[in-house]
Amino acid sequence: MASSTRLRTFKWLSLAVIFVLLVLAGFTIVYRESIRHYRQSTFVEAALRGNVLRMRLLLAAGANIDQPACESFLCPPPIVAAAFNERSDGVRLLLDRGANVNGRMQRGQTALMIAAYQGRVDTVKLLLSRGADVNAESQGNTALEGAKQKSRSDIVEMLVNAGASR
Repeated sequence: MASSTRLRTFKWLSLAVIFVLLVLAGFTIVYRESIRHYRQSTFVEAALRGNVLRMRLLLAAGANIDQPACESFLCPPPIVAAAFNERSDGVRLLLDRGANVNGRMQRGQTALMIAAYQGRVDTVKLLLSRGADVNAESQGNTALEGAKQKSRSDIVEMLVNAGASR
């Protein structure tokens, strides 16, 4: 009789352990997506701020090199976010790690368009040297038109020399 009591106790303990493990696995599945989204949002923000150290850490933690932080038309992919920054280090890191040089926002803007409009000479040079599409269009606008809009003759000249259509 003592062995059957022990067997029942073992059975209930086993079921309790299995239940706890299933609950923990469920939490892991539910929160995995939240953790992935937070990591990607933090990565894109680091790219926007030019925080290369944080970008490296988040890449090591599994951040996606090309994925935007959200599906909204306002959320840029990391390469476009990095093009906003005054320094080109973030763009260089992304390109060295295999980012799409012609990655686009949902409205179609590329990193080259953003860099040209913002007057980021070093970033424009870097993107052109890595094969950025100099004639990419977004809603009828190009990088050349953005540089002209901001009266950036140095960038206009670079884009024209790279084959931009006038």
